Amino acid sequence: MGDTKNLYQRIVAIMADMGAVGKGGKTTYGEKYAYHKIDDIDDKLRQSLVEHGVVASISKIDDRHLEHFEGTDKQGNPRTTWYAECALSIELVNADTPEERMTIMGWGQGLDYSDKATGKAISYAAKAAYLSAFHLRGQPDNESDNIGRRPSPPKLSEQEQKYVADAKAEIVACDDLKFLKDMGLKIKQRSAAVQDELRPVYTEQDRKLKQQERATSEELPY
Repeated sequence: MGDTKNLYQRIVAIMADMGAVGKGGKTTYGEKYAYHKIDDIDDKLRQSLVEHGVVASISKIDDRHLEHFEGTDKQGNPRTTWYAECALSIELVNADTPEERMTIMGWGQGLDYSDKATGKAISYAAKAAYLSAFHLRGQPDNESDNIGRRPSPPKLSEQEQKYVADAKAEIVACDDLKFLKDMGLKIKQRSAAVQDELRPVYTEQDRKLKQQERATSEELPY
């Protein structure tokens, strides 16, 4: 006969069993700090999920976004930077009563110079979901993503600073997705430092306009 605990009781048991997860990762460049590694969370959480009869599986990936920017490395050689982000839904299921389910969510971003940006974004989203749902944080979490903080970009010239300020204002005011994409192509022709400055505000506006576009299409009667 299976365990009679409901899903919420099992989650409480998992929280009591695990306690806080320490930060096993440490950056090796730039500003030094510790961060939670997804492997540390997975290894400990997997055992507790099995023991208390809870299944965790990814049920949905939303707001997927992947883009790349051309720049140079420290030696001045050409280098492509890949940036990804996503919202992840993870379903927790009572193994003995499968109709008992709940969904937890996490948002993740990943930065890489080859093909791992998407995987890093998914890993960070899963880590964020587990840390919040099971209250696993033992210390303040200060990492920007699961690969460490983005290296600080070079300082901008006065001319670049003016361009960035004007471009940010134009991006925020933009209400047309096609026009925003055209702006993005022009930004990619600028230096890596300018691209780094404009990437967050551009990405956020791109996300907002895409959400508005989806909402509008869902309202159409045909």
